[in-house]
Amino acid sequence: MKNKCIIIVLLWILWGVGMDYLSDMIISRPMNQTIQFMTILGVLTLTVLLVRKTYNFITNLLNK
Repeated sequence: MKNKCIIIVLLWILWGVGMDYLSDMIISRPMNQTIQFMTILGVLTLTVLLVRKTYNFITNLLNK
């Protein structure tokens, strides 16, 4: 249980660092819109998966 908590916290930290990089280097610079669109779809997908994993962890923790 403790390992899952550490992994989720590390994933959130990596997500934040990745969002900082993506917003600075890819999304805000003028480039191919297809690359920007695919990047945004990928980030949204990862965000949903991370929120779902966090939600499942919290509900399992509270149900025990």
